[in-house]
Amino acid sequence: MWVCLAILAGCKSEQATQPVAEYATLRVSRTERELFQHYPATIRGRQDIDILPQVSGFISEVRVKEGEKVKKGQTLFIID
Repeated sequence: MWVCLAILAGCKSEQATQPVAEYATLRVSRTERELFQHYPATIRGRQDIDILPQVSGFISEVRVKEGEKVKKGQTLFIID
């Protein structure tokens, strides 16, 4: 019986109180961003074809985009 009292006397129910740490916080909101990264490069096609003019004038409109497939007889440029 004395052993039980000694054990109970050794177990005190004191809770250790630790200081609550406060930290600065930042609220993050969702936004849309477009990031650009530039890399030096040379792009070459499978075939490099020289297009030479058959008439004189200035190109006023380009009707095709670079790399786009074209068909025979398709208008490529409008020449003024």
